Amino acid sequence: MGKFFNKTAGRIIDPRTFWAGAGAGGIATIATYPADVITTMKQTGKDPKKELEEYKTPQAKLKRLYSGVGLKLVKNVPQTAIVLGTNALLIKALAKKKIPI
Repeated sequence: MGKFFNKTAGRIIDPRTFWAGAGAGGIATIATYPADVITTMKQTGKDPKKELEEYKTPQAKLKRLYSGVGLKLVKNVPQTAIVLGTNALLIKALAKKKIPI
């Protein structure tokens, strides 16, 4: 597969940029997902402490906090890869045109 060539910018894009974005998106989603779940509980009028008390083991509580994370990963991983890849491409294109960032 190697490298992608973009005729518009006339630059070579390193695919590692996209993979780094995908990894960053996945890590960020996994790290922040429980906070999103707790925020959603509060916004819907539920008390997070009471909601989690019904789960007896720490594993059960984590399972509750991470339920649905798969769908969020399916959205966030490609999105972050595209954003960071496009960002790298635009920075290179602007540098070639000597446009200050």
